[in-house]
Amino acid sequence: MQNGNLLIVTEAYKSYLIEYKKVSKATASAYKTDMNKFVRFLDAKYHIELFSDINISIIMSYLLFMKSDGQKISSINRSVSVIKNLLLFAFHEGFIEENLSETKFEIPKEEKKLPEILTVEEIDILLSQPNNSTLGLRDRAMLETLYTSGLKVNELINLKLEDVNLKLKVIKCHSKQQTRILPLGSIALNAVESYIKEARPILDTSECDYLFLSYNGHQISRQGFWKLVKKYSEQAGIKKNISTSTFRHSFATHMIQNGIEKDVLRQTLGNSSVASVQVYLDLNRRRTRN
Repeated sequence: MQNGNLLIVTEAYKSYLIEYKKVSKATASAYKTDMNKFVRFLDAKYHIELFSDINISIIMSYLLFMKSDGQKISSINRSVSVIKNLLLFAFHEGFIEENLSETKFEIPKEEKKLPEILTVEEIDILLSQPNNSTLGLRDRAMLETLYTSGLKVNELINLKLEDVNLKLKVIKCHSKQQTRILPLGSIALNAVESYIKEARPILDTSECDYLFLSYNGHQISRQGFWKLVKKYSEQAGIKKNISTSTFRHSFATHMIQNGIEKDVLRQTLGNSSVASVQVYLDLNRRRTRN
């Protein structure tokens, strides 16, 4: 086995790229930049000068260093590719005895940030904010429907008047994959009925088919709905970072806390697999521990 100095080997690999692989000088220079960063790390942390002293743990520590340094995943993946190619070259040239390039280097993923969840008490306070004006009746109906059904905001604003059956106490939700029939709780049902009978006729100046209308008689937008959520959360004194998905996350978590089966929750949310609702089980466990 050759006793290869790191700087000599990396320079030899750059020449190999240009002369044999016929890459451009710009590409070769980019490779050299990544290799030099790797070599400097090896020298600074491990005082390594020879290729034969490199092992998998050392390479992993470099990738973790890049991650902790705030470098983008794309940059880290590029460095992985460069290092593996360099390792393959070093193996073929006899600088290392083991072909480390065949190793699968995986960077541990960061733990996903928990979605913001409102307590049942916070939900009650927020839902009590709309007044009995025309827009207030609409807003209460929207918020109650969103929470009691676990709808996505896009599904909510795309509901049509014909999708509501007050007699059967259900709404029909259409998505790309399926149509779901969802029950309306008594409070949400009363809110929707009041809106349809008292407020919607006033707002419907253009014979619009959508259930929830803006002040000018058209379908309410996602941005318009977000503005009213923000307004009512501020009125309620809620300091949490609320998004338009907070109601759905809160609904799912509260259902888990009340003992709903995973598959029933999956069907209610319109998700394709039971695994997709696992986040809410994990969320409930982690919040209970905390």
